[in-house]
Amino acid sequence: MFIVFDNETNKLVTRMSPEWQSGFEHLHAFADAGQLVCPWCKHLLWFREESERCRSYFAHRSVTDCPYSCMSDEKSEAVAQLYDWLSQQDLDEVSFAVDLQIKGWNWPADVVVEFARGNISAYWVFDRPPKNWRVLRDGTPAHVSRHVLYTLSAHKLNQSNKLLDLAAGQRGFIGKSTFNERDDQGHLYFLDTKQNAVLLYRGLYRVHEPNLYSWDQKQSHKVPWSRCRFFPRTGEIVAVDETEHQLGLV
Repeated sequence: MFIVFDNETNKLVTRMSPEWQSGFEHLHAFADAGQLVCPWCKHLLWFREESERCRSYFAHRSVTDCPYSCMSDEKSEAVAQLYDWLSQQDLDEVSFAVDLQIKGWNWPADVVVEFARGNISAYWVFDRPPKNWRVLRDGTPAHVSRHVLYTLSAHKLNQSNKLLDLAAGQRGFIGKSTFNERDDQGHLYFLDTKQNAVLLYRGLYRVHEPNLYSWDQKQSHKVPWSRCRFFPRTGEIVAVDETEHQLGLV
């Protein structure tokens, strides 16, 4: 996790703050002294150094029922890349880990963008399809634009046949983009943390019941975050190559 509660200052602090990008000795000291705790369950945290799979982060000292106690390295890195990218856009406010109080759903939105008009774009990143995905799909408040992204390891891609083997929790979040996709098609996003890139599968259509999907090769993209843009009306992630649609991207 990348956001913690500082018992000394009684404030939330985020790992992505500029002052926390180097000189990690003091973070080790703060965590070892019990100064930094999880904002939700108040469990004590350790500070973990950067690895090949993930940047440095905070981890619960023991496994708890807190939704942030067992994040995989891949998901932690995926959320960090998403947060970093959104923070670089010209947006009103970007927050990390916000509980939107969806009934029956106990996982906070990993990143939230709040607009002055009161609308919210909320993003969830999964490293496996959620078991109770229908609760999130059907219970998201009307003022919240919901966006679900999966890590690359969360799906199977048959390269030779160009098929996506999707679980129910992935099929359930195939959405309609701003690009007027046909009624029987949609889009789905995956994050490649090793290449710091986004896979946008557009024009998805079912080719075999219930779980095999193909996609429109001309509409789909794999692009680095640096070549992604933010569509402010819905919060949708759009590749630079798609700007011919003239949507007024950030």
